[in-house]
Amino acid sequence: DWIKKVYRNATADALARSDFSEAETYINRSGDGEMREILQHNQGVYYYKNGQFEKALMYFQKEGNSEMVKACYQRQYSELAKRVQNVKTVTDAKRYRSTYQKMLALARNGGMEEAAESVQRILRQI
Repeated sequence: DWIKKVYRNATADALARSDFSEAETYINRSGDGEMREILQHNQGVYYYKNGQFEKALMYFQKEGNSEMVKACYQRQYSELAKRVQNVKTVTDAKRYRSTYQKMLALARNGGMEEAAESVQRILRQI
C-alpha cells in the first residue's frame, strides 16, 4: 500500500540523517516491524561509533546482536585499560581498584578470558 511506502521512505531518510526520533515517529505510524529493527541497529551503530558504548549496548541487546554486544564490552574495557596503562606499582594500582573491578566484569562479558585472568591477578595483589 502506498502510504506504507511513503512512511518507509520517510523513515529511511530520517535514518540517513541519524534523526532517530523522527524515524521512530514514522515507524509508529506505519507499524513497520522490519524498519523498527533497522532503527534499533542503526541506533546501536551510531552510539558505538560515537563512543557511547552503554547506549549502544542497550540497542544491540534489544536487537539480540551478540557480536556487537561483545564488541561494546570490549571497547569499554579498552577505554578503561588506557586509564591504567601507566600503573607500575602496587601502590598505584590500589588507587585504581574500582577501575580494575569494572575491567574484570567487562572482560568476562566481552569473552576476553586472558584479559579477565590478568585483571584478576592484579586485583589479588591489591
